[in-house]
Amino acid sequence: MTKFIPREKRSRKARRELDLQGRTTWSFPPTTRRIESAKAYNRKKKSHARFFEDPGVGFFDTCA
Repeated sequence: MTKFIPREKRSRKARRELDLQGRTTWSFPPTTRRIESAKAYNRKKKSHARFFEDPGVGFFDTCA
């Protein structure tokens, strides 16, 4: 059984190892996410973006 040594009396290296053991990494972001309503007005959304999308192959590409 190891003796208990307070954190303040430990060396800097030992304190760092102790801190690393206490930290955990998340496999997912811990913030709560919610789906935005499609009916709500969004000021940041580009209103004319749908007119400038590249449709891919168009009518004029097949006629040439």
